[in-house]
Amino acid sequence: MTEKKTTTASKKKVAKIKAKNTLPDNRLLKHHSEFMGFFYKVHYQLGMALEAAMCHGVVSHTQGAVLWLVASEVGPDGKIMRKQIEQSLREWYETSNSNVSKMLRDLARPPLNFLTQEESPHSGREKVITLTSEGAAFVEEMRRRGTDYLEQALTHMSADEMSKGVDFFAALFSKPVVKAAIEQEPVPARRGGGYRRRSAAV
Repeated sequence: MTEKKTTTASKKKVAKIKAKNTLPDNRLLKHHSEFMGFFYKVHYQLGMALEAAMCHGVVSHTQGAVLWLVASEVGPDGKIMRKQIEQSLREWYETSNSNVSKMLRDLARPPLNFLTQEESPHSGREKVITLTSEGAAFVEEMRRRGTDYLEQALTHMSADEMSKGVDFFAALFSKPVVKAAIEQEPVPARRGGGYRRRSAAV
């Protein structure tokens, strides 16, 4: 009898914990709402000013994003698949593959010479992108200019506040960023009646 009561009590305790874990934490919901209040300032004000400082008028913001993407996502061989760049720019800027091709050509030829493109050893239809020594040096300049900008822009922040900010971002990006689930929308077909489905950009 005692054993049965103990088992029942344990089951109720487990059920209570599970129920608690499935309920939304009002404090978290409040913080999520507060974070959204900073979206415009972080993304468009601070983010754009930081990008401008990093690109320094030498490359556009989109070209800077390409260089930063290549420098951040290259594999052990120092190469990145071109289709990965196309996918990222499609998601970030809604850029077509033809625009990506032009952008990569501009970054690969004089006067920049920041990238090289070559056929993938695994597929003749795929290309791999590599930073040149000039490109790698420019990315380091971007990093330095970005650091210099933040040093000037964040003079009102204490060392302790900055340390907490670094800890926050380290925890935030300890897991992959979850992509938004966007429902597909019908768009008019090019010929005839009806609609065709447009692939969702997430």
